[in-house]
Amino acid sequence: MWHVFRDPSFRLWYLVIGLALLVLPPIVMALWYHRKSRETAAGRDLMKRQNRMGVRAPPRQVAAMARDIAVGRYGADVASQQRWTYVFFLCWFLVNAAYFGLMIYADAVNKGLPP
Repeated sequence: MWHVFRDPSFRLWYLVIGLALLVLPPIVMALWYHRKSRETAAGRDLMKRQNRMGVRAPPRQVAAMARDIAVGRYGADVASQQRWTYVFFLCWFLVNAAYFGLMIYADAVNKGLPP
């Protein structure tokens, strides 16, 4: 089974699919998160706060915002949405680790096999 990883075209397609697996799910999640946040007044308030903080906000401000979401300051819908986001990204991370780990393992196995 591991010999298929020796084929350059297979490796190329494996890496292309891996790149899509790395990039596309976070993009889809960001689009979903922003669309869902705009549905409620509390979600819109949260997005306004996030926009005021900017992209390079200090970690203390980001942690305070996450804590406010977790305790329900922005409502149960936003807190639920945040929990789903955490679960999604945990699963995304595990899938990526397994996907690329498989290729790393195949390379290690193939080093011991004759060409």
